[in-house]
Amino acid sequence: MKKFKLGLLFIATLFVAQFATAQVSVKSPLKTRFGIKAGINLANVTIKSSGLTVSPSSRIAPVGGIYVTLPIGIGGFQIQPELLYSGQGYKIDGTEGGIGSTNYFVVPVLAKYSVLSSGFAFYAGPQFGYLISAKETPTGGTSIDVKDGYKSTDIAGVAGVEYNFPIKLNLSARYQFGLSNVIKDTSPDESLKNNSFTFTVGFNIK
Repeated sequence: MKKFKLGLLFIATLFVAQFATAQVSVKSPLKTRFGIKAGINLANVTIKSSGLTVSPSSRIAPVGGIYVTLPIGIGGFQIQPELLYSGQGYKIDGTEGGIGSTNYFVVPVLAKYSVLSSGFAFYAGPQFGYLISAKETPTGGTSIDVKDGYKSTDIAGVAGVEYNFPIKLNLSARYQFGLSNVIKDTSPDESLKNNSFTFTVGFNIK
């Protein structure tokens, strides 16, 4: 059943957003939009241990999925839930280093404001993730499955900016900052949190 949690959350969000839209009588110049997007994450982690905070190098990972933008009937305000595949992780340079790669299904639920007649929009909101896989690959070595050492869920915050072209294309840049420790069995002063800069190209199907 866990594999269906993100899909159910996405569907529930759409129903709530549609209900909220129906309750507002003020007309909005914006339209409901469905779309797809794809791009890259410059993914990293923040590691805290014994009072020290460190971050390794970033891992370049894919991100992509679907979204729906729902006007709530008040000016340029909208709700935008998404369902994305998102690569996270980190990279440690050098012969003793390697790559840690984690992959999630994520559901951002974004409050969005479009600056009317400008093409620009700004958004922020929570993001809920479900872990698909986790591996560590030493430099020159073989990948090791480390999924059992990670928690199955991740909670993050998202903030970003978007530009919409007249030809149904949009460009988006956002920052994801982890709010939850994703590693199991850590002491109170230890944590590992995901973070990433994300750049995508989107296409409005409708």
